[in-house]
Amino acid sequence: MNTTRKRPFDPEVYLQSIGASRQVQAFKKRQAIFSQGQVADTVMYVQRGSVKITVVNESGKEAVVALFGPGDFFGEGGTAGQTIRMGTATAACQQLF
Repeated sequence: MNTTRKRPFDPEVYLQSIGASRQVQAFKKRQAIFSQGQVADTVMYVQRGSVKITVVNESGKEAVVALFGPGDFFGEGGTAGQTIRMGTATAACQQLF
């Protein structure tokens, strides 16, 4: 019988372990974090505040498709093979990443 228990994933521990590739950035309310169509080359983590992801269709209509808050990762499409951003991420209130 296997008695080893996995520890739950702790994003703060993970972020401390990635070292030099980590950057902390602050964004003002309504400031774009990334835009639909840009290269998908980073994953973000919300330390505080919130993020809104929107998409715009061919006829110009915008839809909110996701909301993220403290403790959430977003922008991970690049790790799943997406080469460009499928939506726009905007700071919904002041925050740090």
